[in-house]
Amino acid sequence: MEGPTASPPKAPTLWRLPTKDRRKLTKIVPLLGILLMLLHLIWPFNVPGLRERRDFWKIAVLMGIAVVFTALLRE
Repeated sequence: MEGPTASPPKAPTLWRLPTKDRRKLTKIVPLLGILLMLLHLIWPFNVPGLRERRDFWKIAVLMGIAVVFTALLRE
């Protein structure tokens, strides 16, 4: 029987994920970026800064920053 000092198990957070799960983030982010760029070329998102099809490069820049950020989180 557990006493009153037993605490419930903590939910996994990004900082507590095993290394192999954190590595998946650096694979998912570029794939998400490519998908977003393709969708933007077909249907422009019509949000400020992404109103025209030729603005898809901005998504690539944001995804590059996201990849660097997730790589820093892995360390």
